[in-house]
Amino acid sequence: MRDGEPTARSILETSGYLVLPAVFSRAEVVAMREAVQSTAGTSSRFRPAEGGLRAYRGLHAVPGLGRALLSDRLMAAMAAMVETETVVVTGECDVNVDVASDWYKDVNESWNLGASVFGDRWKVYKAAVYLQDLSPAEALQIRPGSHRSRTKGRRAAVMLPVAAGDVVLFDVRIDHRGAPRDLADRLLHRACRAAARLSGTDGERLFTGVRARLRARLGREPRIGVFLTFGPQAPETEVYERAGRAVHGPVPAPLEPALVARLAMRGMTLIGGAAGPQALSADTIAST
Repeated sequence: MRDGEPTARSILETSGYLVLPAVFSRAEVVAMREAVQSTAGTSSRFRPAEGGLRAYRGLHAVPGLGRALLSDRLMAAMAAMVETETVVVTGECDVNVDVASDWYKDVNESWNLGASVFGDRWKVYKAAVYLQDLSPAEALQIRPGSHRSRTKGRRAAVMLPVAAGDVVLFDVRIDHRGAPRDLADRLLHRACRAAARLSGTDGERLFTGVRARLRARLGREPRIGVFLTFGPQAPETEVYERAGRAVHGPVPAPLEPALVARLAMRGMTLIGGAAGPQALSADTIAST
């Protein structure tokens, strides 16, 4: 990098997002897809969400996911964003399968995060990991600079079509959305809700199931994204994690000891359990 050129961290802080190509290998992508798909169809930890399925505590809820997700390359990228401070990985880790969305921020006014949430000290990020190539119609969209605005505005948006294994780092405060519902989805959603009212069933669950079967019949590969939250060891990160835990509940299971040890060997801390940071013994670290 030449003198005067912006650093990756300064780009993330100024624009609110940064694209990192080819962070994961093809084998790592396949391993994560298999872990998610083998769990999503059978586990109650995945719930219907906007036409798809979502697990809010994916790092803990999806067996095998973390073995590929917590790779050396991803952890190095996270450390570069936090630089001299300790990286804190939280239990906030959404896993989305075929979820459609509108514009939103990952901070919620009802969480009572405090007046400083849009100030300079707030540096809580998500690493969005995509497990398939995304067309422009399905790409993540972001409004650069909107992480400094309390309300969703009308800033110009950019589309970020990414390839499998790419990672988008973004500030949790930024305006963003994934693939929106198209006209067919909206009509199907309306029909499923009407049918559910007549039958006394769950309209969202019906919509999710019918939509998944239609996508499979059309040969569409499930669209999977993993969103891991991290930040510096600072009050802002802890406040965000506690607020998310209050909304989404505690992690459903302990993280594998080998993964906790892997984080510790990188000098990273894990928070998100009911008891706070997960402790490690010297024997556990030495055996990893």
